[in-house]
Amino acid sequence: MQRHDEPRQNFPGIRNGAGRWLGLIILSALAGLAASAAELPAAWMVGPMLVSLVFSVSSRRPIRLPKRVFAAAQTVIGVLIAGTFRRSDMPLLVAHWYAVLLVSIGTLLVSVLIGFSMARRRLMDRPTAFLGVMPGGASGMVAMSSDIDADPKMVALMQYVRLLTVIVSASLVTKWLAPASVIGTSQAGGAQVHAGWLQVLLSLCIGGVGSVLGLRLRLPAGALLGSMALGLVANLSGVVAVSVPPFLTAIAYGVMGIYVGLLFDRASILHAGRLLPTIVLSNVALVIACAAIGGVLTWLTSDSFLTWFLATSPGGLDSVTLMALGSGANVALVVSLQTVRLFAIVFLGPVVVKKLN
Repeated sequence: MQRHDEPRQNFPGIRNGAGRWLGLIILSALAGLAASAAELPAAWMVGPMLVSLVFSVSSRRPIRLPKRVFAAAQTVIGVLIAGTFRRSDMPLLVAHWYAVLLVSIGTLLVSVLIGFSMARRRLMDRPTAFLGVMPGGASGMVAMSSDIDADPKMVALMQYVRLLTVIVSASLVTKWLAPASVIGTSQAGGAQVHAGWLQVLLSLCIGGVGSVLGLRLRLPAGALLGSMALGLVANLSGVVAVSVPPFLTAIAYGVMGIYVGLLFDRASILHAGRLLPTIVLSNVALVIACAAIGGVLTWLTSDSFLTWFLATSPGGLDSVTLMALGSGANVALVVSLQTVRLFAIVFLGPVVVKKLN
């Protein structure tokens, strides 16, 4: 089977397409700025992805991103994900161990069932269907897609439709359930802590070593999982609080967006358009299933349905956290469970897809 990240013959590389690459990078940066100003989710990935998509579809001589550049972006994203988990989350997670298991395993099973349904109807292959519906972070799912023979462009489309579905549903439920007296009153609080250059350098070195180990061990999405695993160990052990500066995060997201956008052509655009209604319905089904898990946890605990709905919502960690801050929900529980689910899906997702393919 031909891998989705393999370049076709006669595609110009960096050297003989320098002018085209420069134009693409400039336009992608402008698109990222515009998307960021519009406050779009994952703006620095979505903006460059759209520009690269148009560039690829309209070009007679397509270009592809070198694998080493793509692996470097995976490494940065792995460190970024590792940095979201804090040692202070552990006591809360231990106290809610049953919720951690139910949310992580339940979400994974629901995603697999939806993926099976789409693959059985021959709408797409199994790896693409599974990764497309898994709520493990859009960038993480796209980053590992080509390594397990999934179609990155379809995975990206499904992931961002899911993200939009989550944001809309969470906004509506929060507005419906949150007491009017607390909406908008919570503050993020505290001065933002900026990581020093030594901390950033150590974080990137740890991520780089993990990336190399992951690739040498031939892990699925080795650069991503290796950097994330070693970064998580460093973070939880207190060796270093792994951190990635915003500008480097934007660059990594931009690289991911360019990578995905350049994979599209006219045929794949038409195919994606035909599948869009099914993709929307599959994501709505995932949100409803996760809300049902939240309902079970509401019955088992003293926390509100709003807290559990946001905690079990399939993705959108940053957006869901902001909604929790302004709604009176248990923010610590929401963030902790969302983070653990993210790690569980990213680590277990490739293994499950490999076993079921």
